Amino acid sequence: MTQLRLILAVILILTLLPGVGSSERSDGAMNPIFHHGEELIYEVAWMGITAGTITMRIADQGNFEGTPAYRAEVVGETTPGFSRFFKVQDVIISIFSKSTLDSIYFSKNIREGKYRKFRETWFDQTKLLARSDSTLSVTLEHAKDPIACIFALRNAPLAEGVVVQLNSHADGKNFPVEIKVERREIVTLASGARSAFLCTPLPTWEGRVFEKGQSTVTLWVSDDEYRVPLKIRMKVKIGSLNADLVGRRGPGWEIAREKPL
Repeated sequence: MTQLRLILAVILILTLLPGVGSSERSDGAMNPIFHHGEELIYEVAWMGITAGTITMRIADQGNFEGTPAYRAEVVGETTPGFSRFFKVQDVIISIFSKSTLDSIYFSKNIREGKYRKFRETWFDQTKLLARSDSTLSVTLEHAKDPIACIFALRNAPLAEGVVVQLNSHADGKNFPVEIKVERREIVTLASGARSAFLCTPLPTWEGRVFEKGQSTVTLWVSDDEYRVPLKIRMKVKIGSLNADLVGRRGPGWEIAREKPL
């Protein structure tokens, strides 16, 4: 697995880390705080080496399968220099309900070197089922794909000490998620300083990238009405992974990306 593939995987795994305990839930009917046309651009690096970008866009999908919905698109790609050795261009689509943020449709179009894979998942929230190709799997209530989880976290009532609980579903498996809001901090970006909530998943994850007791994940979300993820810092058993917000287009405030990678 290359550096960028690790970073892309970890950013998505962030919303899949299982946890234990009890807390205030963020499921149910909500008023989303993100807006049609918002675009977030992150520069991603492994061990200090810039490998690529992740771009996240949100749009009004209109009615989808009879439900008013949002459409989120996440594109992960390597820099031109890194692409000479190994090119990545992954596109992930998440369509979820405006009222509950529960998933309706999720797809992954993976293009990494010579590897190609496309997978679609359709959610039936009434029957608690998810269908991928010809395979059916049982979901938990208010099931959300990994991308929908990111927007649900942004829409949660964040405050110091709160633990946000979500039910994530990916690749036929369920992952109850817990993310704790630790405290407020000032985060310094290339565009300036912003107040943010420092959040940490409560993991029991252990595997090739994450190692229980030795891996740490930290996420900073802006302490304003837009709840924008500003930074992600991860220490894993094979080094450190970083993702920094370098561009934003949307309401309230923007970051003009100074230079393309």
